[in-house]
Amino acid sequence: MNQAVLDLEKAIKEDKPGLMRKFAEKINEIFFKDPNHLPIEQILKTDLIEILIEFLKKQNSGSGSHIREFLRVLVNITSAKGSSVIEKLVDLDIIKIASGFAQHEDFLIRENALIVLANIAGENMEFRDQIIEEESEKILQAILSEDKDRIPVSFWTDLSWFLGVLFRDSPSQHFELVSQFLLKVSLIINSLVDSFCSYYPRASLEI
Repeated sequence: MNQAVLDLEKAIKEDKPGLMRKFAEKINEIFFKDPNHLPIEQILKTDLIEILIEFLKKQNSGSGSHIREFLRVLVNITSAKGSSVIEKLVDLDIIKIASGFAQHEDFLIRENALIVLANIAGENMEFRDQIIEEESEKILQAILSEDKDRIPVSFWTDLSWFLGVLFRDSPSQHFELVSQFLLKVSLIINSLVDSFCSYYPRASLEI
């Protein structure tokens, strides 16, 4: 068993944020260097997922670098297509938890949460429909309520990917919701373009 997995379990149980971040970073580094070096089956043999989800459930409005790293761990885990891990996460209420973090004031936390949701939506149409019907409107409203100048460019990139996965081949019963969602996002983007052109008048001649 990978030692970083066991160390992270212990750090969460002992509620030590610094160590949580340290060992979560180690796990993410392993995934980054070689996703096959830390097989999902290893993680499933431990209590890490349950412990991680339980912690995030209690910290849904919390912040800190350890929260960001935890969500990155979940990004890496949910990227392992074809495993039973996503079903396990959904059973543990990850869709609702990730949706909460997708409305967080920290945009790095938001971005990771959106990628987790996109990975889940891309794995299973039933999960995708659940995200659309139960969580997408809340995520959108949180974006609409933001000062557009505060939103980083990287967030728009991840949001676009999330929307593409979520609404790809969407069934007809979601047509109205999808249309409203995309219309509101397009209004935000148009507003951003207008702001950009007001700062750089020459750009308006090329747009």
